Amino acid sequence: MAKAETCRLAGGAIAKRRTVALGSFERQMCDIQGRLFVRSWEMGLDSADFAEKFMNSKTGGCLDLPYDRLQWAGEEYILEDLLEETAVKPAGEQYGREALYWMGYIYRYWHYMAGESSREIYVQAKARA
Repeated sequence: MAKAETCRLAGGAIAKRRTVALGSFERQMCDIQGRLFVRSWEMGLDSADFAEKFMNSKTGGCLDLPYDRLQWAGEEYILEDLLEETAVKPAGEQYGREALYWMGYIYRYWHYMAGESSREIYVQAKARA
């Protein structure tokens, strides 16, 4: 359920921010995307390349929709779908397993909180600094 919350910023300005309590489906989707990013690590894929390709892919976009059959698939199937769509570097720099889980989780969480697409989110928060 969305609510507006008022907060005072530095300098005394007042801003409203939207707060959303995620339901069990949204939390499950965050977890699945976190596990998907870990699965890329287990397969030895380059972490930054994987994140970029996933966040800009049709597969990633399917998870942004209110409903898509892919949302009911496990992370193994989602990864398989992505690898059929685009090539991801099979070797290269890999981030830690824990970091990848939270990267995937937070990207999905961001989508639910801000209503932005995976592609829009990746423009603002790339995997590489």
